Amino acid sequence: MQLSTHVYVIDSLLNASFYYQTVKFVRSFSRRDTWLDKENFGSLAYRLIKLKRFDKAKLVLDEMKSRGLDMGEKLKEKYEII
Repeated sequence: MQLSTHVYVIDSLLNASFYYQTVKFVRSFSRRDTWLDKENFGSLAYRLIKLKRFDKAKLVLDEMKSRGLDMGEKLKEKYEII
């Protein structure tokens, strides 16, 4: 699958308020490609922050940190705030 497909599925699940299922979806495709992991986890965390789901966003950001995935500057700032 391409990144655009992942982003579409992530957006669709979040719009339907399926937060746990969205995290589960991103995790199911992890550990295959580091770049894709960074993009998927990063975009999920960013969208969760926009939706004010800080508890789920912290979980995703913690997982990014534990996996050694790079965070952008904005995500690092949000992570420190959360």
